[in-house]
Amino acid sequence: MSYLQCTYDVKPGSVAPPVQGLPSTDWHVKEALEYFVRVMLPTQEYHDKGDSAYEFNFNFDGVVGHKYFDGDRFSLLVLSHRLQCIFSSSKVAPRYGNLPGLNLLWTRLFNLMDIVMQRLNHRIATSSDLLPAFGLIRMLMHVELNFVIPTWRVHAEGFGALIKNQPRGLSELFSDYPDVPQYVLLVSSMCNTTSPPDDQITHMSNWSDQDIAIAYSHTGCHGFPCPTAIFQAMIRITHLRTLVAAGTQAPEWERLAREAHAKIQSVDPRNWGEPYSTDGEIYVLSARVYQAAVALYAILALPPQLAAVFAFPQPGGGGEQQAVAENVEATAAKPSFETCDACGAKGPQYARDERDELDLAHAALEDDCGQTAQVRYRSSLFRLFRRATAELPESGGLAWPSAVLGVAFQGHAEEQAILLDHVGYLRGWPGSESGATSLYDKLIEFWGSGKKHWDQCFYEPTSVLT
Repeated sequence: MSYLQCTYDVKPGSVAPPVQGLPSTDWHVKEALEYFVRVMLPTQEYHDKGDSAYEFNFNFDGVVGHKYFDGDRFSLLVLSHRLQCIFSSSKVAPRYGNLPGLNLLWTRLFNLMDIVMQRLNHRIATSSDLLPAFGLIRMLMHVELNFVIPTWRVHAEGFGALIKNQPRGLSELFSDYPDVPQYVLLVSSMCNTTSPPDDQITHMSNWSDQDIAIAYSHTGCHGFPCPTAIFQAMIRITHLRTLVAAGTQAPEWERLAREAHAKIQSVDPRNWGEPYSTDGEIYVLSARVYQAAVALYAILALPPQLAAVFAFPQPGGGGEQQAVAENVEATAAKPSFETCDACGAKGPQYARDERDELDLAHAALEDDCGQTAQVRYRSSLFRLFRRATAELPESGGLAWPSAVLGVAFQGHAEEQAILLDHVGYLRGWPGSESGATSLYDKLIEFWGSGKKHWDQCFYEPTSVLT
C-alpha cells in the first residue's frame, strides 16, 4: 500500500520514543478520559439519540468500551480537540508556531501521530483484520483536518485503496463501526467538490450509489445534514466535472447531468426516506438548503449546456420541485400579494413554509422575472441560509452551502459580509475542523480577485467542512 508508507522501518511492537520530561502514557490516558467525559461528551447532547448509531458514537461505552480501544489513539483524539479549542478561543489559525507557548503540546501531538502511524503500517503489513487500520486512518485524517495538514488526502486515498482490496462488502466489513466509512467518504467527497477536477481523491470518488448509501446513510450527521439522494447527486456532479475537464465520455454528459438532477428532485424534504428518523422542521429546512445548494453547485461548476439541465424541472418529473410547480399553479389565485425580493415582480403572499417551497419553484421554473437560473437559485438559497443559521442546532452544517453562496455572490458586498460573518463564527467554533479557516481565506482571496468561476475560487484542493 504505497499510500500509507512511512520513511522508517516498522517492527512488531515498536513505538516512537517517549518525549523526555512528559508524564507516562497511562497518565495521559487517564487525563484524556477525564477531559472526554467532562468536555467532549456534553457537546454532543443535542444529537438525536433515537438512532442506535448515535447512541454508540456519543456515549462513554461506545468510545472506550470495545476491543479495539487504543490509549495512544484516544489520547491523540483528545489532545487534538484541546489544541483546536485553544486556537479557536484565541481566534488564531491552528498551525504550529502561531502560539509558541503551545509548542510542547505540539511535540506531544506529533509524537502520538508517529505512534499511530507505526501501528497502522504494522497492522496493514501483518494482520488480516484491517478494521482497526481503517479506524486509525480515520483518526489521522481527523487530526490532520483539524490543523490543515494536507497529508489527510493521502490517508483518504489509502482508505479507499484498502477497501477496494477487501473481498467483503461494506455492510459486512463495517457492520460494527459504520461511522468509519461515513466520515471518510463525507470529507473526501466534499473536498472533491472544492478541488480542481484534475486533482481529486480518486479512490473515494468512484463509489456506486449502493456503496454510497451503505456508507453514508447509516445515521444522520448534523455537521452535514443532507439526504442521501442529494449527496449522491453531488458526487455525480463532481464526477461529471472530471469527465468534462478530461474531455472523455462526451456523449454521456447530458444523461449523467439529468440523472443527477433527477436525484435532487426526487427528495421530499418532509420525508427523506432514510433508515433514521428525520421528523421535525430542522430536517425539512436542511433538505431544502441542500437541494438548492447542490443544484446551484452544478450551475456554477458545470459548462453552460450542462448547467442548463439543472435550471428547470424535467418534463413529467416528480419530486419536490415538480410538486412545488403544481403548488404554484394551484395557489396562484390567492388575493394577497407581495414583491419578490429577487427581482421586484409581484406574486402571491404565502406563509413562511410555503414561501420557502415557492422560492425553489421560482428558482426552477421559467417565468417573467428575466433573471438567470443562477440568480434565482442564489436568492432562494440565501433566504434559506439566513433562516437556517438561526434554526439549525449546529450551524457548521452550513459551511458547504456558504462556499456555494460565496462563489455565487461575487461582487455583492452586502451578502459577502453576511457570509463572511458566519464563516468567521465557524472559524472560532471550539472543537471544529479547520474547514472554516480555509474557506474564510479562500473567499476573501476570490472576492478580491474579481474572478467569477468555481474553479477559479477552488483552484487547489480545499476542505471547507467544519
